[in-house]
Formats: sequence, C-alpha cells, structure tokens
Amino acid sequence: MTHVVAIVPAKDNVDSISATVTALLKTGAIGEVLVVDDGSVDGTGESATKAGARVVALASNIGKGGAVAAGVASSGAPDTYLLIDADLGGSAAHATELLQPLLEDEA
Repeated sequence: MTHVVAIVPAKDNVDSISATVTALLKTGAIGEVLVVDDGSVDGTGESATKAGARVVALASNIGKGGAVAAGVASSGAPDTYLLIDADLGGSAAHATELLQPLLEDEA
C-alpha cells in the first residue's frame, strides 16, 4: 500500500481546517494529515490537532511555499505527498480522485 501524507499549509483557517482534516482522514487513502500552521493567530493549529492532524507550528508567517517545505521536511519519507488547501472543508475528500492512479499503480 502506498503511504500518502497530505500536507495542508494553513494560515488563519480555523473555520475550515477541522472539516478539511476530517474529510481527508475519512477517505482511508491518506496515512497522515500534516497541517503546517503558518503563524496563525486564530486557533487553526489547535482545531487541526483536535480533528486528528499532526501539526507543525511555525513561529511566524513564511508563506505557502515555505510552509510546504516545512511540511516536507517534517513528514519523514512517504511514498506520496498530497498538497491540499486548508479551506476545502468537506470537499477535500475528492482528493482521492487525484490519488487513484497512484494507488492502483497506473501512474
């Protein structure tokens, strides 16, 4: 089975991060959801943790590219990275459509 880590860079997304994390975890196709809290001041990291994500908290905002790089550096060595926006909410579950060819060894 392919080990997939979803990296979710997030800056002040407390209103959507819990639904995004929950949707990703419910797919069963993602081994870990790693939220990179990019200097949020609204409780994004805490909400992500409660939803089941592992959170890497950055001391200050370094931007999406820096947050993704921090996520990759913190993720270990998965077979596949999936980059997901924090504001997707429940629609994040559709990410499995992107993963399907990889999971079925067709990519």
